[in-house]
Amino acid sequence: MKSKLTRILTPLLVLCVSFAFGQKTITGNVKGQDGLPLPGVSVVEVGTSNGTQTDFDGNYSIRVADGSQLRFTYVGQKTVTRSVGSATVINVTMEDDATRLSEVVVVGYGVGQDKTKVASAVTTVTSETIEARPNASFVQTLQSQAPGLNISTGSGQPGANSTILLRGVTSLSGNIEPLFILDGVPVDEDNFRSINPNDIAQIDVLKDGSASALYGNRGAAGVIVITTKKGRFNSNLEITYRGQSGFTSPQDPNFDIMSTSEIIALERLSGSTNFDTMAADPARSFLVSENTNTNWADIITRTGSTQLHELSLTSGSANASNFTSLSYFEQEGITRRSNLQRFTFRTNFNGKSENGKFNYVTNLTANFSKSNFIQNEGQGFLANPFLVAYLAKPYLRSRNEQGELDIVGLNRDGFDVTPYVSLNNTFLNTSTDEELKLIGSASANYEILPNVTIGGLIGMDYTQINDLNITSPLSIYGQNAPSPDSELKGSQFEQQRRDFQFTSNASVTYENVFNDKHSVEVSGFVEFNQNIFDAFSFTGFGIDPRLEGYNFAPGDLREFPDVDPGDESLTNLQLYYAPTVGSSRTEVTLFSYFGLAKYDYDNKYGLDLSIRRDASSRFNRSNKWGTFWSAAARWNISNEDFLANSTVVDNLKLRASYGTAGNDRITGGRFGGTNLTFNLYGVGGGYNASQGIFATGLANPDLKWETTEQYNVGLDFGFFQRLSGSIDVYRKNTDDLFFATPNTLISTFGSLSKNIGSLRNEGVELALNYKVVNNENLQIELRGNAAINKNEITDLLEGERIEQGRIALEEGRPFNSFYAVRWAGVNPANGLPIYLDADGNPTSEYNPDDRVFVDKSTIPELTGGFGTYINYKGLSLDAFFSFVGDVFRYNNAFGVAEDPSLIGLANMSTTMNNIWTTPGQVTDVPGLAAGSTRNLLTDRYLENASYLRLRNITLAYSLQPDVLEKLPIKRARVYLQGENLITWSAWRGFDPEADALRVQDFFNFPTPRILTLGVDITL
Repeated sequence: MKSKLTRILTPLLVLCVSFAFGQKTITGNVKGQDGLPLPGVSVVEVGTSNGTQTDFDGNYSIRVADGSQLRFTYVGQKTVTRSVGSATVINVTMEDDATRLSEVVVVGYGVGQDKTKVASAVTTVTSETIEARPNASFVQTLQSQAPGLNISTGSGQPGANSTILLRGVTSLSGNIEPLFILDGVPVDEDNFRSINPNDIAQIDVLKDGSASALYGNRGAAGVIVITTKKGRFNSNLEITYRGQSGFTSPQDPNFDIMSTSEIIALERLSGSTNFDTMAADPARSFLVSENTNTNWADIITRTGSTQLHELSLTSGSANASNFTSLSYFEQEGITRRSNLQRFTFRTNFNGKSENGKFNYVTNLTANFSKSNFIQNEGQGFLANPFLVAYLAKPYLRSRNEQGELDIVGLNRDGFDVTPYVSLNNTFLNTSTDEELKLIGSASANYEILPNVTIGGLIGMDYTQINDLNITSPLSIYGQNAPSPDSELKGSQFEQQRRDFQFTSNASVTYENVFNDKHSVEVSGFVEFNQNIFDAFSFTGFGIDPRLEGYNFAPGDLREFPDVDPGDESLTNLQLYYAPTVGSSRTEVTLFSYFGLAKYDYDNKYGLDLSIRRDASSRFNRSNKWGTFWSAAARWNISNEDFLANSTVVDNLKLRASYGTAGNDRITGGRFGGTNLTFNLYGVGGGYNASQGIFATGLANPDLKWETTEQYNVGLDFGFFQRLSGSIDVYRKNTDDLFFATPNTLISTFGSLSKNIGSLRNEGVELALNYKVVNNENLQIELRGNAAINKNEITDLLEGERIEQGRIALEEGRPFNSFYAVRWAGVNPANGLPIYLDADGNPTSEYNPDDRVFVDKSTIPELTGGFGTYINYKGLSLDAFFSFVGDVFRYNNAFGVAEDPSLIGLANMSTTMNNIWTTPGQVTDVPGLAAGSTRNLLTDRYLENASYLRLRNITLAYSLQPDVLEKLPIKRARVYLQGENLITWSAWRGFDPEADALRVQDFFNFPTPRILTLGVDITL
C-alpha cells in the first residue's frame, strides 16, 4: 500500500516542484518621461489574463512564468513590452504618445481620466479637428463633431456668435447654452472670436447628468471643457509657423428674382407707374434704364480676403515646460466694410519640484480684436444690404452720371430706391466694436502626505468692449438725426462694456490602490465665483468734429452741409451737440462646496459619485441654496477574463448614469435676471414737486432654481481593431421652468417671472468610426455621428396655452411649435387665398382664431455629420459633411418677394410670373386683389430648413520622413481647404442655416464660403 501511494504521489510532487520553479515574481517601478511615477499603469503577462496595475508610487508586483513577456500600457503613453528573461526587477520609463492623448478625457476641474474608466457620456474633439480651419470662432469648427451638439450660426458676420444646444432646449426663457470651461476658468460663450482656435489641444463635451452635475447650478445645459496646448517635459525647442491666405464669398441663393423686362411688365400689369414715372422725371431719369439689368447682389456683396499668420514655440526641461503662441488673423465679410481683425498671445507654463510632489500650471492669453459690421441685418430697414440683394429693382443703375458707384444718394430715402440707401449707409456710416480679452489661471497641487494631495486654482476672464456707431451728417440717416429740421446733422454713439469674472477653488484629494485591484479616489472642493459687469455710454446728436471717432480735423467744418464755420455759437460745445449719457453695474456671485468619489475594481467595474451645494445671489435667502448630485457606473466587459484573448472585441464598455444640475440664469446670459427676486425702488419728483419713493421693479421672492435631472445608458465598443463607436440613450427632465407671466390689470408692471412648468428632452446618439484600410502607406477611414432629440413641454400653467405670434407653448407640444392658420392654396375662380378653419374646412376668410398647431418647430430633431479621411504616403483628402433635419422657419424674406402690395417699390420673385390673372387658372400665387398675406399668421411661408452641407474639405500633402531627413525641418504640410462650399436644401433663400431659436428669416447675413491655401512648418 505504501509503495503504491509512493508511486502515485511522486509524479505529482515532481510536477508541483517543476511548476514552482517555472514561475517567479517580478517587481518594478513605472515612470513617465517627466520622471514622475505613473499610478494605474496596466501590467499584463502577454498571452494571458494575468495582470496587475501600478500603485500610487508607480510600483507593481506580478508573478509570471519563465520566458514570458510583460506589456505596460497607460493612457497617453506608448505601449512598452519587455521580456522577463532572468530579471526579477523591471523598471520602465514610458514616453508620451501624441496619437493616444485623445484617450485622456477631462471630466471636470482639470481632472484627466483614462477614457476606459469614464462612466459618463463624453465626446472628445481633438486638436486635429480644430486646427487650421479658417473660422473666426472655434465654436463653428465644433459643428456636427459630437453627437447631440447642435451649433447654429446666427450670422455670417466674421466672429459672430453662435447658438449652442446640447441635447435640446432645457429652458423656456432661462439659459439654454452649455457652460464653457477654459483651462479651469468659466468663460463667456459670447466672446469666442478673440480666442485662437489653434491654441486648443482638446475639447471634451460633457453631456449626461453625472458629467455636468459636478458643475451644479451651471451644468443644466451641459458642459464643454476646453484644454489648451502645453509644453512637454524633457523636450527640445520646437518652432511652428502656420500661414493661410484665401477668400470668402457669398452662398448661391436658392431663389430667382425678376429681370428688368419681367418686373416692368409686372408693374404695368398691376397698374404701377413707378418705372415710367421715374423715366419721365428729368431729375431722376438717369437712375433708370429699360436696358439695364443690375444684379444688386453682386454690387452689395463681395469676395473678401482672409489671412492667418501664427508662430508657436514649445520646449521643456526636466522640471519645467512652456507653450507660447502669437497670431494675427483677418477676415473680410461678404458685405462691404464688414471684417474682423484679431491679435492673440498665449503662454502656458508647467512646472514641478525635483521630487515630483509639487506641481503648478499657469495659463495666460491676451487677445485684441476689432470688428466692422453692417447694422440692421435681419431687419426690414432700408439700410439692410441683404434686403437689397433680394428686392432692389434691376432697372436702377448702380453708377451715377460720372460712372462712379452711387453712394451719396441724398434725398433718395424712399423704398423704391432701396439700393442707394443701403450703399449710402454702408460707405458713409460706421459701426465698429473693439474687444480686449484677458483669460488667466494659476493652479498648483502638493502631496502633503502619502496618497493625499491638496490643490488650488485662481482664474479670471476679463473682457472690455468699446462700441462705436457713427451716423455721418452726409448720409441719408444723418440728415434725419436727431430730426430732419435740426441745423446740425448726424449722431454718434459710444459705449464701453466691461465684464470681469473671478473664480477660485481649493481641494483635497485622497487616492490609493489596494491589493493591486481596488482603486479609490475621494476629493472635496470649495469654490467661489464672482461676475461684475458695468457699462458707460453716451449719444451725441449733431456730429462734432472734435469727437474722436469721426476722424475730422478739429474745427474743420467744410464738409458739413448747412453749417457756417464762422458761426460763433459753434465755439460753445454745449450748444454744438446734445449728449445723452447712461451707465449700469451688475454683480452676480456664487459660492459652492462639493465632493466626488471614484472606485475602480481591476479595471473592470467602476462607480463615480458626486454631490454639490450652490448658493446664488440671484435668489432670495430662502431659495438661494441648491443641491445637485450624480451617480455613474461602468462595466468594462472587454477586460473580463472570458474576452482576454479575443481577436474580435477590442473594447466593450457598458455605462449608466443619473445626475441633477441647476440653472440660475433666469432670463439667459451671465447677467440675466439678477433683480427679479428683489423689489426695486427709486426716488423722484412727486406731487407739487415733492420727493417720493416709487417702485421700479416688481419681484417674485418665491422664484427658485430650474432643476434638470438626466438618465443615460450608453455602450462604447470596438471590434477587429477597425470598427469603433458609441451609442447613448437619454432622458432629460427640467422642472420649475422660468417664465415671465402676465400681471393683473391693476399692476403697472407687465409681467412677473415665475416657476411655471416642466420640459422633457429624450433621444438617441450614435457615433461610428471605421478604418477601411490601415497600413503604412495607405489609410482610409470613415466616420459619422447622428442624434435624434425629441422635445416636449410636459407641464405649463395648469394646461394653459401661451401664444407668442407665430409660435405657441402648450403641454404636449415641442418648444417653439408653430401655431398658424393653414394655407390651402388659391381659388382658381377668383384668385383669392383659401384657408382651412380650425376644423379643417376650406374658407376664403382669414381668421386668426382658426390657428392650430401644425406639428413643426424651430428646434431640429435630427443633427449630425459624416466624413472620410484618405491618406496615401502623405497625400491626404479629408471631407466632412454636416446635416440638420426636421427643422422649420417662417421665410418672411421670400414672402416680401411675393407681396403684391410692394409691386412698384421692390423687385419680385420669378414665381410672380405665375400670379393669378384669369378665372380657371390653377396657380399657387394669388391675384393682385388678394393683397399682402405674408404678415398674416398662416403657414404659407413656413418652410423646411433642413440641409446637408459640405462643411469642410481639405487636400493636403505632408513631407515624408526620407525628405525631411535632408532638410532642417521636422514637419511640413501644405493644404488647400474649403469651408461651406456646397449646400443642399429646399429652403428658398441665401442660407438655410440659422439660429436654432429664430422663428423667421428676414434678410439675414448668410454663412459665407471660405477657400484658403495654407502651410505648416515645424523646426
